[in-house]
Order: sequence, then C-alpha cells, then structure tokens
Amino acid sequence: EQSNDWQARNLSANLHIQASQAGKVNSDKLLTALAHLKKAGDEGSPYALFLLGWLNENGVGYEKNMDEAQCFYREAVAKGNIAALAFLGLQLEAKGTAGEEAADLIWQAFKLKNDFAVDLLRNKGSERSPVTMAFVKKQLAEAGFLKTASGTSFDKATKTALMKANGETIPMAQAPLTSTRTKAKPTQKRKPTQTKSKNKKKKKKPSREGR
Repeated sequence: EQSNDWQARNLSANLHIQASQAGKVNSDKLLTALAHLKKAGDEGSPYALFLLGWLNENGVGYEKNMDEAQCFYREAVAKGNIAALAFLGLQLEAKGTAGEEAADLIWQAFKLKNDFAVDLLRNKGSERSPVTMAFVKKQLAEAGFLKTASGTSFDKATKTALMKANGETIPMAQAPLTSTRTKAKPTQKRKPTQTKSKNKKKKKKPSREGR
C-alpha cells in the first residue's frame, strides 16, 4: 500500500520532470526530482517504478535504455500499476519477440480501461502487429463481442467490438452493416371470383304431352 510519503515524492518528481521537459526548471531541480523518484521506487511505489520505466524509455534524466525501462515496467506491473501493462506490452510488441505476451499485456490494460491501451487498440489497431490483433480478436469473439475471430486485420467490425467491450455507445455511422432484406411487395387485394351457385335451378325439359 502506498504511503502518503510515496505519493508526495511521486507527485513532486512527476511535476518537476514534466516542467523540465518544457525547460522551466534547472537541472538541479530535475536531479532532485529524480532522486525523490528513485527513492520511492526503491521503496516499492508502483507509480514511481512506472515513471522510472518511462524516463528510461524516453531518455529523460537518464540515457535512453529500453532494457532498463522494461525492468522497471515489469516491477511496476508486479506491483499492480495498470499503465505499465500497456507500456510494457507496446515495448515488447515493437521488439517483435514476445508474441502473445505483448498482446496479453495490452489486452489486460484495455480491460481495466487504461486510456493508453484503449487508444492503442480502438484508435490505432491498424498499427498493431498481426499477432496482437489475432489475440485481441480471439478475446472479443470469446466474450461475444465479435462474431468470428478469423483474420488479423483491424476492420470496422473489430473496432465496433472494441467499443462495445469498453462499454461505449456505438454511433449509427459506426455500427456494422447488416444484410439488406428485400422489402415485400404489398399484397394486392384480389377481386372475389364469382362462383356458379350449386343451387341454381336446372332448366326444365318441355313435357311431351298428348302422346
């Protein structure tokens, strides 16, 4: 469980680091922020570990180091940080060696409604690897949001299924096309046919009288 001290150091470090990127603080303040963050990470703060991963991945305050970033992300995931699931998954997907592990991490973050993961799948599904999309479509089909899990493409049906899985309202323009049914022609009223009455009297034959 995070202590107030962890949260304070995380917030302080995060604000200083964001400001440093815009050139609003000097390097001394950045170093102080990183020291706070490292201390919080050493004490097991999930958010601090996630931030340390992000800083190493993007080369902010540290030399860019993807392996180090991955280690911090994994620690953050183990501590329950949701954002780290998506960031680690994306990093593994980019390496192309993790296969379904990367897809599963992104999917887990999506199910937990992480904004970054939702954007990766719903809005940037065309950028995902075939392995990731095949995995995601399989999960959507098993959950009943997609009719079939065949293929690895990010199509309209898959996007709609992702929106449904995320609990979103589907706009009419986004809804998948349904098969058009031919409209039945209105039935024309038929005129009743006149039937000959069975009770119609037969013509009487003329009687032969006077034989």
